[in-house]
Amino acid sequence: MEHPRQFADITPAWLTSVLRDGGSVRAASVTGIAVEPIGVGVGFLGQLARLRLTYDRPEAGAPASVIGKFPTLDPGGRQICQMFRFYEREVLFYRELARHVPVRVPRCWGSVMDVAADDYLILLELVRTTGAGALLPDLVIGAGAPGVAVRRPAEADVGRAVFLLTRRTRTPAVAAVADALAAAATDQTRS
Repeated sequence: MEHPRQFADITPAWLTSVLRDGGSVRAASVTGIAVEPIGVGVGFLGQLARLRLTYDRPEAGAPASVIGKFPTLDPGGRQICQMFRFYEREVLFYRELARHVPVRVPRCWGSVMDVAADDYLILLELVRTTGAGALLPDLVIGAGAPGVAVRRPAEADVGRAVFLLTRRTRTPAVAAVADALAAAATDQTRS
């Protein structure tokens, strides 16, 4: 089955296949997808949308909504992301590293990565960002907007994550993410 290259390409059949492959649905099938763009114009290097799903029947564990992430359409932003392999690294993080990180991260329902074609898609769990039970209460859509504060992880937190990532698994993806986390921690101490 051909993978989608934009939100309009995501079909109920394709999404059902992804959710079944990931073990999220067994009997239910996606029958409808409502795409709601989010984060437009706030500096993301990608396109984000909430995908509200309808099914042909109820099923425990089937997500009602997922967050879809495609690369940016902006040529300058896309070039930067290609140069630093941001999209590839993010997909590899969710595929290979997320389960080893000592903090809770959104579940990845599925991903597409075609490096040669520069095509990427990540489907992530929709998580609460505020209130009781929030996953990341201080990292919100719209960060950088007036009145929105973002707390960066402490250097010790980043250092611990790098240590655990490199200790538990040794793949090129781990090395790339560990290097990026270490560089971020170094940059934070200089700021």
